[in-house]
This record gives sequence, structure tokens and C-alpha cells, in this order.
Amino acid sequence: MYKEFKQKLNFQKRSFLIIIISLLCFFLGQIISSLIIQNFDPNLYHNILSQAELTNKELNILKTAQFFSAFLSFVLPSILCGILLFTNWKSQLKISKLNYKSSYFLIPFFLLLIMPFMNIIIHWNENIVFPQAFNQLETSLKASENSSKLLLNTLLSGSGINILIVNILLIAVLPAIGEELFFRGLLQSHLNDYFKNPHIGIFISAFLFSAIHFQFYGFFPRLILGLIFGYLVFYSGSILSSIIAHFFNNALAVIIVYFQNLGKLNQEIESFGNSKNEIIYTLLSLVFAIFIARILIINFQNQNKIANLGK
Repeated sequence: MYKEFKQKLNFQKRSFLIIIISLLCFFLGQIISSLIIQNFDPNLYHNILSQAELTNKELNILKTAQFFSAFLSFVLPSILCGILLFTNWKSQLKISKLNYKSSYFLIPFFLLLIMPFMNIIIHWNENIVFPQAFNQLETSLKASENSSKLLLNTLLSGSGINILIVNILLIAVLPAIGEELFFRGLLQSHLNDYFKNPHIGIFISAFLFSAIHFQFYGFFPRLILGLIFGYLVFYSGSILSSIIAHFFNNALAVIIVYFQNLGKLNQEIESFGNSKNEIIYTLLSLVFAIFIARILIINFQNQNKIANLGK
């Protein structure tokens, strides 16, 4: 009986239920996260914004709150919507193995190659200046951006291998699984079912993925990453491809910041590609990245054809 209910759901009804379930999970995550902080350290956010050095206990409270917020906001609604609203939730969320095994190496390699180009986009986005009439909006967006950076820098503070592992789990593993299940597995697949045009679904989910972070000065590089993740899932047929890409992108950032905080890595590594002297390296790496992308697409298509023939 319930299976028939799921089969009869049209796009509008299913979309409405996805929004309701997602909002309920999001608010639940925010409530639990806030309760953890209020019960254990009500002054925690004030200390972060005032840039006071946090104790290990305060950092653990912050990371625990962040875990529940991320898990309940993205992982839980993805699984719930998949099970409750679709007849085959694993297929809908693209939960399957990667048929092209070399992609485990080629996807991270591709992301490394586009880093100089992405640094240019990041630099451009961070330096966007609003017209005089929008000064108040610009000030508000910059204040929000600074608050987000303070929170992230606080989460990534500390030294020691245990701290690094926890940070990778919190900033790389959890978002890679949760956000990819939600934006590429749930939303992108749902939109593609309706529009019958994968490019529309990929763009909308990438746009929402970037917008939901509420960081205008990182919007465009995050939008590009969202598009990359979306096309990886489209061509590979597996959410695992975008999870690998998302994990590598975030884990690399965590590791870079960790060694920068220890003074063992130059701060300028994040701006590589912006200098006129480095433009040739940026162009070359972009050409190689396009070549790797082509290899991935061709082999994803070929391996998926072979896998489908074997069914």
C-alpha cells in the first residue's frame, strides 16, 4: 500500500515533502546544536567572535555541536526522503560502486590540476566590489563572511595527529557524505527525473549547494565545485565519485591549514596561480585537467555500458 503511495507521488508533491522533511531535519540540527552549546558553554560563540583562544573542552563542545548540525541537516534528510518518498532509494541516491576503478586516483588528480585556476576564481570572488548604493549589503556580507571564517579557523585550530584526524572527519568526511547525498543524490536526481535535462538539474543543485553556505565571497568557486561534483555523478552513475572529490577537496584544505598553523607550509600556496608569472602554469594545468576530465568521461561511459550488459 505504501509502495503505491510513493509511486503515485508527482514531482510537485514529492518536492513539497522533500522541502518539509529537509527543513524539519535542519531545524532539529540547529536546535540540538544550540542546546549542546547553551548547556555546556553559553559564551562559546562570543569567545569565537572575540577571537579568544579556546580551551580543548570548548573546542570539543564546538565540534560536537557541528557534528550534530551537519549530520541532521544533510545525512538524515537524504536517507529519510530516499526511503519514504522513492520506491528504490539506493538507486535514487545513486548509491552504487564505481565501475571505473582508476577514477579513485584520477578524480583527486583532476582536482589538484584545477587548483591554480580555482585560486584565480577565489581571488576574484573575494575582491568583488559592490556599487555605492549597495554599501550596506556589502558590509553585511563581509561581516557574515568574517564570522564564518572565524568559526572555520577555530574548528581547524590545534596541533597533534589526533586533532588532524578529528578535523578531517568533521570537515572532510562528514560534509562529503552528507552534502553529496543531499545535493547530488537527492536533489539532483529528483530534478533530473522531472526536467529530463541533466544540465538543468546539475546547475540548480550546484547553485543551491553554494547558496546554502551563505558565503557570497566564496559563492562562485563553490558553484564551480558543485558543477564538477554534479557532472561526476552524472557520468559515473555513482554518488561515490562526488564523495571522493568533495572529500579530497576538503581534506586537502584541512591538511594545508594544519601545516600552515604549525609554520611548516607557506601561506602563499593558497594564492598560487594569481601572479602574472604563474599564468602559464595555470593554463597548462587547466589543459591537463581537461584531458583528465575527458579520460574520466569516456571510461565512465564505457565501464557503465559493460556493467549494464552484465545485468
